[in-house]
Amino acid sequence: MKLGVIGCGKMGGALLGGVLEAGLCAPESVSVHDAFPGAVEAAVTRYGVRAAGSNAAAVESSDAVLLCVKPQMFPEMLASLGGVEGRLLISIAAGVRLAAIESAIGGRHRVIRVMPNT
Repeated sequence: MKLGVIGCGKMGGALLGGVLEAGLCAPESVSVHDAFPGAVEAAVTRYGVRAAGSNAAAVESSDAVLLCVKPQMFPEMLASLGGVEGRLLISIAAGVRLAAIESAIGGRHRVIRVMPNT
């Protein structure tokens, strides 16, 4: 499976580390992007994953995408995803309803919410 991770902060980084440690994805099949380049550099250095040049690039190269940004950043992030058809979107944003995500990305797609706790 090819995985995209948008948001490589504490939660995104913890989920990425868990996915890789469990062997669910190979590092070279993971693309990451973050609004803060230092977070991307840290993930690339620590895990050996690939840096995506944009949120849309991370989505384009992935089968599933972890959406790991803060709720207040969600609208802007969703607008930058590009085509999500056929991809599974996994949101960790507390308080952001599935209906709001579907509305922002233009219809019903495969979207789930998870509530991790680090």
